[in-house]
Amino acid sequence: VKMKRSSEDISSNEIDFQPSKKSSMENLSITELLEEFENLQESKNLEEFLEFLKKLNSLSKDMSTSKDLKELKIQAETFYASMLQTLEDGQGMKENSTRTAHGENISEANEGRLKGKIVNFNVKKGFGFISPEEGASLESSDKTDVFVHKNAVVVRGGSGLVALTEGQQVSFTLSTSEDGRRCALDVRTPDGLPFEPQEHHAQLNLRFHTESWRGLKDHQEDRYSGPEDLGDLGYYYAIFDGHGGIFTPEYLAKHLHKNIQLRRNALVSWTPNESSIRRLLNDVFINTDKELIKLPGHMKAKDGSTALVTLVTGSITPTEQKSGDLKVYCANTGDCRAVMCRGGRAIRLSEDHKPNRGDEERRVRAAGGYVVNIGGVWRVTTAAGAGAGVNLKEHQYLAVSRTFGDTDLKQPNKIVVSEPEIKVLDITSEDCFIVMACDGIWDMLDDQEAVDIAGEHFGRPQDAAASVVRTAYQKGSGDNLTCTVIEFGWVGAERFQSLVEDYKKSLEQKEEDLDMFGD
Repeated sequence: VKMKRSSEDISSNEIDFQPSKKSSMENLSITELLEEFENLQESKNLEEFLEFLKKLNSLSKDMSTSKDLKELKIQAETFYASMLQTLEDGQGMKENSTRTAHGENISEANEGRLKGKIVNFNVKKGFGFISPEEGASLESSDKTDVFVHKNAVVVRGGSGLVALTEGQQVSFTLSTSEDGRRCALDVRTPDGLPFEPQEHHAQLNLRFHTESWRGLKDHQEDRYSGPEDLGDLGYYYAIFDGHGGIFTPEYLAKHLHKNIQLRRNALVSWTPNESSIRRLLNDVFINTDKELIKLPGHMKAKDGSTALVTLVTGSITPTEQKSGDLKVYCANTGDCRAVMCRGGRAIRLSEDHKPNRGDEERRVRAAGGYVVNIGGVWRVTTAAGAGAGVNLKEHQYLAVSRTFGDTDLKQPNKIVVSEPEIKVLDITSEDCFIVMACDGIWDMLDDQEAVDIAGEHFGRPQDAAASVVRTAYQKGSGDNLTCTVIEFGWVGAERFQSLVEDYKKSLEQKEEDLDMFGD
């Protein structure tokens, strides 16, 4: 099944799904599902597509999920999300529509008010679905989920925010949009009363700045993006360190956060917890890479990039008396790195994917690749590259073991992979800021040095990021230099200084203890 792009722009929905050949009833089932998927792509019937997703979810639970079924499920959810994106403001749905699904006039059908529960509502996009309750006065063919837009929700006073949530009971009148889709109007509480207005949750006070220098290299191949508000996934920041060109890092800077949001929006039932967010990030990294390497632009460029993504999730900030619900998720592919300042001490949020790292070297060799030392730098290459001597024109020698792109090291064998390593930490009352940077920084600075430099400018993230970059440059880095500093604004200057002083005192005490032990 191929989904063609609707314009010349690169689309995050271009997917080429080729099922592996099987000789079982499962193959027949997958074939039938593929045919149904293809038909739904043509019809773009939202309700039928939702039923198809429910079927895939059920199959995933009821049987040992095959690779084909898992990939089809991901691709169907992605395509479903792309259809939802086209429904800007209900795509023609008008609140003055006066006909119900049975052709009655709404003003004359007070007894026809229905009840149901919210089964999926995207707060950021402002629309979702209502599942009519059992016994509702609908024909059996009509008891499918009903589209609901935020403009159809009645709020006391006529204004204010109402975020409909999964499982919430509502009442509504049934109508049809201009394109024939069933939709809910006059959405109220189950008792028919207007909803009470809600206040917007105060956004997290995150101060940030990204500093990016070309440095001593001829070209700037680093890219970065963020912050992006991804709803219940939190705030997104990312750095991409390209090599061999700029096609891949630019593609990732433009599309990776969108793919994360699309994947999130496509999930029919979703509980934002550590397990589900880990799974989502892992799937999006892998599938974005699959899309990328098929693009004509990448086939021509044959470049690659690392990717470091940080999400700050939650809404309740921690205090000395009470813990909050904030977490930091760090998904890393390559050798960019993130560290967090915890009471003045550097806490590493990611690990570098270097070819000579024990577990990475074993994975590379198991995939048929080789790890070689060239000029003091460990690099990944193919068997041909290792056996023919160093030939940069004919073979690729990569200084990282996980990347996006780099097709020559992924076909036919996946010597290099895009799968991220993901770390999750609770944000405590002692946590003050995060430093994200490319390897051009970390080649010159260790974790604690970067935290100390950024900490000298706490409260001024622009100065902090610039100082980290400048120091690495002055120390002789020959690479591009990019650094993002994310400060936790709820930590005051006095609190930060107190934490740093306590940390320094603890270090001094340790030194005294060591001296005493040495004597």
